[in-house]
Amino acid sequence: MITSIGYNPKKNVLEIEFNSGALWQYSDVEKSIFNKMMKADSPGRFFLDNILDCYCEIQMRRYTQATIKPFKPFTISFQG
Repeated sequence: MITSIGYNPKKNVLEIEFNSGALWQYSDVEKSIFNKMMKADSPGRFFLDNILDCYCEIQMRRYTQATIKPFKPFTISFQG
């Protein structure tokens, strides 16, 4: 679910990157919440129980290039 977690203590912004590549920022998150999340047995469960729908959120990125599989052209040859 979660790939990485970052925190800006000057702005009280929590940033979470998900497996999909989506990147979200959550504003007005106290440093104690960030510390608890980092110590949680399951940061994903902590996120669902304590962050999602509790803070203002902004989606910074929908996906990464890694989540998009490029189209690879191919040819098929028939031998008669």
